Amino acid sequence: GLYVITSGVLPPNPSELLLHESFETKMAILAENFDYVVIDAPPILAVTDAAIIGQHVATTLMVIKDNFHPMRELEQATQQLHHAGIKISGAVFNSVTIKTGRYGYGQYVYRYSYGKE
Repeated sequence: GLYVITSGVLPPNPSELLLHESFETKMAILAENFDYVVIDAPPILAVTDAAIIGQHVATTLMVIKDNFHPMRELEQATQQLHHAGIKISGAVFNSVTIKTGRYGYGQYVYRYSYGKE
């Protein structure tokens, strides 16, 4: 039940393809035929593709690599999307390191951790 469309051979200027009316038509066809359509776009600070694609989608999520992006970079990316009229609905954090923690008093120590049972 999962369908994947890969990018294929990259043209010299991919943004031009996104601005073509056939892109909007293809997006409408996909929306009619699938429950969910997930589009992965390059970083907004690198190219304008995410801003163009964002005009044709219902929800925009920002993907953030844990302990990688400086706050200033995230602020600029958010501003660029907002200037393009795109509302960010949430964020996905990847490469998150899960650390265990513990706390205690005297000889009593409480521990917790995350993992599969």
